[in-house]
Amino acid sequence: MHMLILDEVLYAADRGLLSEDDVHGLIDAKPDNLELVLSGSHTEPSYLEDRADLITNVRKVKHPIDDGQRARRGAEF
Repeated sequence: MHMLILDEVLYAADRGLLSEDDVHGLIDAKPDNLELVLSGSHTEPSYLEDRADLITNVRKVKHPIDDGQRARRGAEF
């Protein structure tokens, strides 16, 4: 089994950089032995409900940026 994580790809779809059909294509074209992880949506990706095996919602409770810390290379970008 292999895993491919496409971090923030759903955010790119939210912003119109990819279409919902592009995301569907990624899922449809993946090999059976590949675990595909798509992350990053700030809205519920309802267009994936019929294709995804698992959809979760992870939310920030506390982050150093809230206290004025700048984004750090390797952590936030």
